[in-house]
Formats: sequence, C-alpha cells, structure tokens
Amino acid sequence: MALRQTKCSMSLDDASSTIILEVKGLSARYALHNLDLRLHAGQWLTVIGRNGAGKSTLLHCIAGLAEPLSGELLLSGKPILPPSAKLVAGHQKIEILTQQPNLFPNFTVQDNVGYFLRHLPPEQKAQEIDALLHFVDITRLRGRVLREISGGEAQRVGLAKALAKKPDLLLLDEPFSQIDTEMRLELLHNLKLFQKELGLTILMAAHHSAEVLAFSDLVAVLEEGQILQLESAERVFFYPKSLNAATLLGKINRWQGEYYRPTEVRIEPESLLQGKKNGIRAVLSNKQFLGNAWFLSFKAENGQDFTVFANLTDEALKWSLGRVCSLFFEKRLKTDS
Repeated sequence: MALRQTKCSMSLDDASSTIILEVKGLSARYALHNLDLRLHAGQWLTVIGRNGAGKSTLLHCIAGLAEPLSGELLLSGKPILPPSAKLVAGHQKIEILTQQPNLFPNFTVQDNVGYFLRHLPPEQKAQEIDALLHFVDITRLRGRVLREISGGEAQRVGLAKALAKKPDLLLLDEPFSQIDTEMRLELLHNLKLFQKELGLTILMAAHHSAEVLAFSDLVAVLEEGQILQLESAERVFFYPKSLNAATLLGKINRWQGEYYRPTEVRIEPESLLQGKKNGIRAVLSNKQFLGNAWFLSFKAENGQDFTVFANLTDEALKWSLGRVCSLFFEKRLKTDS
C-alpha cells in the first residue's frame, strides 16, 4: 500500500527497544485491578479474555475515553489524560476503532476516509484516499453515504479513516465483528504488512483464536482484572498459565485429569491398540464436523460415555457409527493451574 507517510527508520527489532505505551497500576471500576503493561514501538499486542474480563475498558482507558480509578498511563513518556482532565475526551495521537466506528453518517465513504487528510494538497489527498479505499477493498463504495452501506463495510471505512490519521498507537476493540471470516483475515493480513512497513504500533482486543495466532507479536491474557500471561502467541498456545487461557486459543480435551489439544488426540483402527499401553478402546457413537476439528462421541469398554475434539485421517472419515476404534492421547497440555 503506497501511502505517503514518513517511513519508520527503525526495524521492528530496533523499535522494540523504544517503549511507546506504559500502563502502571491501572484500576477501573468492576474491571481492572492494579494492571501493569508495556508496549514497544512497532509491536502488535493482542489482549484476550472472557466477556467482561475488561478488554474494552483497558483500551478505552488507554485511549483517554474512560475514567480510571487509579494508575498512570503514558504514551511516549507523556501522560494520557482521563476524560475528567480534558474538555474533549481522547488523545490526538491515539486512534481507537470499535465495533461501531466513529463515522459521519451524512458523509460519503471517501469524505469519511479523507476527514483527517483535509490539510493535504488536493492531488495528494486524492492519492491517499484512493490507496486507503483500495487497502480495505471498498473503492466501489467511495461515492455512497454511510446509510447506504452494510455494517461490515462501515467497519472497513472506519479502519481506513483511522489509518489516515497516522496515529502513534492504533487500538482495535474487536472492530471487524460484522465482517465475514475470509475478508476479516485478509484485512488483518494486509494490516500486518502495513504495520511492518511503517512501524505501526497496534493493541488489539480479540476473541477469534485464528486472528490472535496469525498476526500478534505478543498475546496478553487478561484474567480477573490483571495480565496473567504476556508472551508470544506460540508460548500462550502451548504453555498457557491457566486452563482458561488454554481454552481462549482453541478447543481442548480433558482425559484422566490431563488436557490435550485436538491435534494431540489420535483416532486409529482397533487393531493398532494391540501391545500399546497409552491407548483405549471405544465405540464411535456420534460425530459432528466443526470446520477445524471433529466433535466425537464414544462409549468406552466400561460403559462410560465421553466426547473429544480431534482431527480425523482420511481413512477415519469413512468410518460409520458403531465402529470400534483406538484412541491415543499423546502430548498433554502443560498449564500452571
């Protein structure tokens, strides 16, 4: 994407030595409790947590749109003032994009995108608007007013408008919920390329595990108002600090007090169980395809009914209900709780 923006002179590795955001002892009503967080320039950090964990509250406090009870927030070493300390809430160098983007309903799509580009010469402004519309794949909508487009299209307009402002920090509060999965992933992929090219710093709140694993440099797990874990997506996925953290990034199976990802449950023909101690024999009683895994029901030899999430081989896909199978639970998931 060829936007006319001053290119960040530091690589991501160099930029990571510069702290752009500091959150110290942040508390907010009903949500956050003495929370600490640091974000380096050029990083993409995603915050995950259950509904009500405080993800939106955290982002709105950082944006200067929500009033914290206590704590300190700094952007590039300077205080982020709360709404009570300003005539107009917010921060000039921070842009937040939510599920309901801040757009002008009577403006056209291109006028919304170009709102923060008013100071540019007409030719340069037109070029930047064209690039942003192409980036979010809404060039065909440029002349429509907001009431003539869908919610998902409006969310893409909101992203283009936010990027036009060229913020020091972009906050994404689950802003693409109304966009279908394929388009959402493509949009985030392009945003990742844009982030790397220009050194953009992003803090995102998300529910969808594919988004977290594919695009984040770091993942923060928010539990009980505090950051429980802050590591790479791979570390959080394979070595979660809690069972709750494990389930946020994908389905898990519980078997004999241990936990396993679907990829660590192997379903094989009954004959493969002979001479092996780490498998069990069970009858397949039901199966449902979930897209990225199968939800399988079994009856064990002792009559116990149980279910697992698992992937199936091409051979196992052909098995009918009532088939006797061998199940092997392999690499267990390691959690601290």
